[in-house]
Amino acid sequence: MAPRQAKKPAAAKQVDLSKVEVGMKLQAFADDGISYAAEVISKSESKKRAKAPVKVHYLGYSTEYDEWVGADRIRSKALQPADAAEKKSSKPRDKKNAGKKPERTPTEFDPYLQNRVNAQ
Repeated sequence: MAPRQAKKPAAAKQVDLSKVEVGMKLQAFADDGISYAAEVISKSESKKRAKAPVKVHYLGYSTEYDEWVGADRIRSKALQPADAAEKKSSKPRDKKNAGKKPERTPTEFDPYLQNRVNAQ
């Protein structure tokens, strides 16, 4: 039997960590692969700490379990892909039509309205 070949890790997504702040509560994946409630203790901008720039404390556990984690091990609504953050900020919002769906006109190809279209 041939030995298993290790899979190459997928390219890491670039995530904008600028919204992560000290004291923020989030979900962090521990070494066992399970996500736990955690709180950000500190954040590093150092190049040495580029792979794991956020130190978290797992809520309900002692400080010996605190660890530095990377963006791939953090879940939070505050995190967004780096390119999505740029796209959102550059796009002006239309407040007048916000939340409104465009009107839908029936066509002969619409299977749900076909009977009504043919009746006209």
